[in-house]
Amino acid sequence: MAESISDSTTTSAHDRAVAYLANERFHQRFTLPATADHDALVVSYADAGRDAGDDPKAVPTMLYIPGMFSSRLFAVFPLHAIGQKLGVRVLAIDRPGMGHSTNVPLSQRLAWWLETVPALLKHLGIDHVALVSHSAGTIYNLNLLYHFRDILSPNKPFVALFAPFVHPTHSGVVSLKMAQWLPAQAFSVWHHIPRLVVTKAQPAFASSGAVFTKATNTILGKGDITNDEGHSSSRRLAKKYGMDRDLQLCLDELIPKTMFDGQTVGADSEALQCLKKGASGTWGKCDDYPTFIRDLAELERSRGLGEGRPRVKIRAYFAETDAMIGQRGQLYLEECWAGKDGEFEDCLDFAAESINKTDHDSVPRKLRVLEAIFHEAGGKKTRHSGATSVEGETHMGAAD
Repeated sequence: MAESISDSTTTSAHDRAVAYLANERFHQRFTLPATADHDALVVSYADAGRDAGDDPKAVPTMLYIPGMFSSRLFAVFPLHAIGQKLGVRVLAIDRPGMGHSTNVPLSQRLAWWLETVPALLKHLGIDHVALVSHSAGTIYNLNLLYHFRDILSPNKPFVALFAPFVHPTHSGVVSLKMAQWLPAQAFSVWHHIPRLVVTKAQPAFASSGAVFTKATNTILGKGDITNDEGHSSSRRLAKKYGMDRDLQLCLDELIPKTMFDGQTVGADSEALQCLKKGASGTWGKCDDYPTFIRDLAELERSRGLGEGRPRVKIRAYFAETDAMIGQRGQLYLEECWAGKDGEFEDCLDFAAESINKTDHDSVPRKLRVLEAIFHEAGGKKTRHSGATSVEGETHMGAAD
């Protein structure tokens, strides 16, 4: 049952948002023990959605892996409320240099991730998770999928990729190709720019209209739940999940500001990582998508097929318009996963969907898509109208 957060008539929406965000479950820390390769490292994370109680192994769990500004706080709204209602626990981990997670050099980020996730899951008593990522989180998702395949449910292995990032070599996105020409030193100030927008410049430029709002949303990953096209989603959040619209609007403003109260220097390394600037190998196993998918397929075949063993289900959700990967990037990814003449269909259940009325940052905020993913992760199934699926493309009706 979702928390009752909308029945107050005397407390302001801002105060309720502050109290909501102060939930200690969103501000957890874990220490990765020292090894021969590194000192002890602090890891901050959010433990949202359904409370695991005394039997964490029995609770379906989703590991949500955000994009470049990889804050655990992106699990707070709306994933926490959905997870509570549908019975799914949601974990989100601050990657190095975000929140309270100890920063590490770019060359060590993936090694940190592959050491941290299994250790944290063991610490929390979790055996299996569904893997869900957005944008740059794809790199971390796919490496985890390959190296720790057994963390997926043996009965319902599920992976979701929201707006999976594609290197500009394959997407052809001009702005990112231009960014590749910048010296690596220029990215040492990248994390300061969104911080300035949120904490300093925004009040002064609040009257600048849609252009500034769009730029801010792109930097912060704020989606379309509360804009004009998202009114239905906002109403559904209020009616079904107990989050009135005023609370939603306050959380949308408060979460980025809270995120920038902590450290965000890790975003500098992630920008370099996305562009493959600096040391080679920062994408790990998925440095080349076709090779990765072929190796993943062989790994799946080595586990044994048939006899009721389910194929791993991988779903990619693309935006209607995406300035980060474009149509060319989407087609490239779809072709990689399809292989030649369906060569991976025996072991990989892959499908892609394009979600109407979304851009790169609003895809993971489409409520009805999120509900479907929570169901795949082991949550209760929801019933809704207004959405049909035709030949792999999801078309959201006016109700969405």
